[in-house]
Amino acid sequence: MRRDTRGQRGFTLIEVLVAMLVLAFGILGMISLQALAVGQSTAAEDRARATQLANNLAAQMWLDKGAKVTAAQISTWQGTLDSASNPATGLPGGSGSVSYDSTHKLSIITVTWTDPHTGTAHQYQTVVQIPDGTS
Repeated sequence: MRRDTRGQRGFTLIEVLVAMLVLAFGILGMISLQALAVGQSTAAEDRARATQLANNLAAQMWLDKGAKVTAAQISTWQGTLDSASNPATGLPGGSGSVSYDSTHKLSIITVTWTDPHTGTAHQYQTVVQIPDGTS
């Protein structure tokens, strides 16, 4: 008995399995890209929050018309940096420091935090120089 293969239609089992494998790899690739996008979005949000926190202290300096701040102001500002004490606006493992250069009358504001997922330390730094009206 001879089989006629000229009219054969449909897919073989191997073709279906290969198609499913290609589809599975495509879906896995999209899931990994989504996870990467979420991680990058969180990192960008942390950088923006660090910028805002440093700018809050710089704004206080402008209001006080000088780049030098008191220890009480620095302490209050540092209390807003860590997400443990300030979950709404703080950074994970956030801390900060301010150094004052009296020669040039400028302050260097530094905000540091740690990415909770990767454990990577990050730092944002800004320099504030405010004219005090005396020359």
